[in-house]
Amino acid sequence: MPKLSAIITCVPVTVINGIFAIVCVAIVMNGLKVIQNVVINDRNMMIIGLPILLTVGTIVLPAEILNSVPPFVNYILSSGTAVGAIAAVILNLVIPEEQNAKVPKVKESTFHN
Repeated sequence: MPKLSAIITCVPVTVINGIFAIVCVAIVMNGLKVIQNVVINDRNMMIIGLPILLTVGTIVLPAEILNSVPPFVNYILSSGTAVGAIAAVILNLVIPEEQNAKVPKVKESTFHN
């Protein structure tokens, strides 16, 4: 056990934070699948998950970084919502849809509010 804990402590904090962010997005996606009967494939996971990560990342940007970029970029980066929306639109246009993917039919829930 001491060797395993030594290996874990050698992992950089940025790597652990990146893994944590990806796990959080996966939890959100699974929660979305439970609440709404939606099909989330790899493409949808990327289009929804990456803008969430970029939005959160934009919110915690240090002021030094925001002050060092041109005014237009600063204007965009000062709004996490704008960054997330722009990222979602770009990813939706760039990531191709699978042509031969079969979309499973979602069974209607018998439980109604």
